[in-house]
Amino acid sequence: DDVLLMGSSHLTLVGLPGVKGGEVDVMVEEITKDKKVIVFKKRRRKNSRRKNGFRREVTMLRILDIRFPEKYSSHDYRGKEEEDEK
Repeated sequence: DDVLLMGSSHLTLVGLPGVKGGEVDVMVEEITKDKKVIVFKKRRRKNSRRKNGFRREVTMLRILDIRFPEKYSSHDYRGKEEEDEK
């Protein structure tokens, strides 16, 4: 829903809280589980141990298209640093 950061070789946009007008098309490739995480708790000198584990759900995404806001979408846009060099 929200695009927090967009960038290219000439331009980086950081949104506070989001980049207005920026759009990203994604496709869900796979929804699976990550490797197991072991949680081991021990209380010393009390012979008390607890071992627990879980697997996080992970969503693999494929980025199809990134569209900058209309203001920055032209190909001839250059950042401030490049204008100063000329």
